Amino acid sequence: MRRYRIFSYSILLSLSFLLLAGCASAQCVDCEDNDPCTDDRCDPATGKCVYVNNAAPCDDGNACTTGDACGDGLCQGGAQRSCDDGNACTDDSCDPATGECVYVNNAAPCDD
Repeated sequence: MRRYRIFSYSILLSLSFLLLAGCASAQCVDCEDNDPCTDDRCDPATGKCVYVNNAAPCDDGNACTTGDACGDGLCQGGAQRSCDDGNACTDDSCDPATGECVYVNNAAPCDD
């Protein structure tokens, strides 16, 4: 009977160590998914990764948007940069790769 108790105590110590280490499974799991729009952790009750959407700042890859932030698990572009030069004779836009304003002459009637 004593041998059984020692073995049980040893198992409890091992399980306690695993729970403190972050997972209930035999191996701790790295839950990092490199997604800035989720907070990642291991649920010690299940040993499974849990990903919770957040509202962290992010980069949507479009240089013409500002204030990008996570929403619904995705990086959402913020406000569009204004490139209006006030000239009716140009079509104004922003280059999403560079963030630079582009002004192209058009055929609209304008006053000189």
